[in-house]
Amino acid sequence: MRFPLGFTEEGFPRYKRLSDALQESLMDCGIIDPVTRRPMQEWFKLDIPEGPLLECLAQAFELRGDFHVGCTADIRPPSFSFSASAGADNSREGSFTIIYGRMLKEDVFLDNASFRKASAISSSGHVRDLEALAKAYQRLENYEESVGLHWNGWTGDETPHGKCGFRHMGVSVTFTESVLIDVDHLYYLTSASHVAGGPRYAVSNPFYEIGDGTVLKEIVRACHAGNGQPKSVRVSDVIYGIIQLASKVIPPKADIIAGRALVTEACTPYRMAERVSFV
Repeated sequence: MRFPLGFTEEGFPRYKRLSDALQESLMDCGIIDPVTRRPMQEWFKLDIPEGPLLECLAQAFELRGDFHVGCTADIRPPSFSFSASAGADNSREGSFTIIYGRMLKEDVFLDNASFRKASAISSSGHVRDLEALAKAYQRLENYEESVGLHWNGWTGDETPHGKCGFRHMGVSVTFTESVLIDVDHLYYLTSASHVAGGPRYAVSNPFYEIGDGTVLKEIVRACHAGNGQPKSVRVSDVIYGIIQLASKVIPPKADIIAGRALVTEACTPYRMAERVSFV
């Protein structure tokens, strides 16, 4: 699995966005020069399997990766994500981002002493062991996965100092050990009354507007009619529904309809939790 260290599309050096802890780990690996603090290659690679959900998104969109080694100060476990975006945050139309995320569970982070090396010390303490961290990601029981589509936009509010009133909305699903355990805000697809912002600077619900004709919207409608989760809904339907929804606002690199069979096959190991509700 590769993570970029080069420059963004806007010309900003990606390595400057890395946390100090990750930069120190990459120095220890010989990937970042400890004197200039610049990367000596365009990417770094970790032995972490993609997994079926990430493969589904990668076949549909051009994804970019971000990696976080965790923070002991506020006990944020390590995580990484791959995403694709379109639009502009500072506009009324906003931007959409489809994102796959994987986060180590908190107890795994703490039980492994934050994955610090005993043999390598930096200014902030012992350096993170990226190899040990990658091995932890190879065990399904050690992490949670999520797939979602998110919107960020400006509600039109301004002050003498510039724009303010930025808002966020998103729909997502979360998995642990290949079981879908949580759905978040899927009702945005069927309720036009949900808005981002206050009464003066309200922004209409973008998910209601783009949801028409999508599998995901039909799933939510069926769940409302069935008072929860219809037994016929499969994980592959939900994942395809999110990808289909995203393809209406983010240019895909492949035919979404033709790719549905691949999504169905890839999601075979996944199942629904017994009590998960879509309403």
